[in-house]
Amino acid sequence: MMNSESTKHIFGLLGEEVDYSRSPEIFESIFALDGAPGSFEIINCPTEKLGEQLQRLQTDGFHALCVTIPHKEAIAPYLDETDRIAGALRSVNSVKFTESGICGLNTDSYGFAQPLLPFARELKGKTALILGAGGAARSVAYSLALDCEMSEIVFCSRGAERLSKTKSMLQEIFPRLIVKTVGWTEERALDAHDDVAIIVNASPLGGPNAPLQSVDGLFGNLPPGAMFYDLNYNGDGMLKAEAAKQCRRVFDGFPMLIHQALRSYYLWTGHNFSFEAVYARITENA
Repeated sequence: MMNSESTKHIFGLLGEEVDYSRSPEIFESIFALDGAPGSFEIINCPTEKLGEQLQRLQTDGFHALCVTIPHKEAIAPYLDETDRIAGALRSVNSVKFTESGICGLNTDSYGFAQPLLPFARELKGKTALILGAGGAARSVAYSLALDCEMSEIVFCSRGAERLSKTKSMLQEIFPRLIVKTVGWTEERALDAHDDVAIIVNASPLGGPNAPLQSVDGLFGNLPPGAMFYDLNYNGDGMLKAEAAKQCRRVFDGFPMLIHQALRSYYLWTGHNFSFEAVYARITENA
C-alpha cells in the first residue's frame, strides 16, 4: 500500500486511440479528495507493443494502470498474477505494479453492477442481451448472473470464435446459467430479441471510434419494461436516445467508469471514497 502523505501516485490509462477518455478528470478528483499528489496519463499503445510498453512504464515508476480497449485480454501473458474475477473471466481492466511483478485485476464487473443494483430484483430470473463478446462483455455477464441473478444471457457479436470462447467461459463459472450466442449481421439484429429484460452495449458500437449511421427502429420489438445500459459514455448518443423511446430505464456508462476507478484506487492504495463525492466534484468543475 502506498503512503499518500509521502508518495506521488503515478497512474495511467493503457489503451489504443483512447484520448477521449474522462479517466484523467476522475482520478484528479480522487487525488483531491485524498489530499494526495498524483498524476494520471493516457497511454496509447498498439497491441504488438504491449509487453514493451508495460516494461517501460514499470521502469519509469508507474504504480498502477487502468486497462481498456484493446488490451483487456491481450495483457494476460504479461501478468504475474490475477485476482479471482480477472482470472476467471480472462479480462483485466486494472493492473498494479508490485515488487513481485504485475498483478491483474478486474473492477469492471463491480463498476457495472453499482448503478444497476437497485433494480436487481426486477431482473432476477430473466434474459439479458449483451452486444459484444470480449472482456467487457464477460465482466457484464458475470455481474448480471451473480448480482442480478439473471437466468439467461445472449451474446451478440460478429466473431464466431470469440462467441464460442465466451460462452464456454461463462458456463464454466455458472453451470446453471443458460448462455446463448447470436451472430451479428446488421444493426437491426436487436429486432430478433423481443423477450429480453435488459440490453447491454459492451461493444465499441456508437462510441467515439465506431459511430453509427442510423438506429431507426432498432429497439422496436422490445417489451415496454426493458432496460438499456450503454457502457459507452463519450459517443454520439444515438443508441441511448433511440433506447429512451422504448426502454423504461437507460443507463449511461459514465457512472460505471467512476465506480470502477474508485474500486481500482482502493485496490491500489487502500483508500476509499464515495461515488457521490467524486461525481459532485466532476459536476462542479464541468
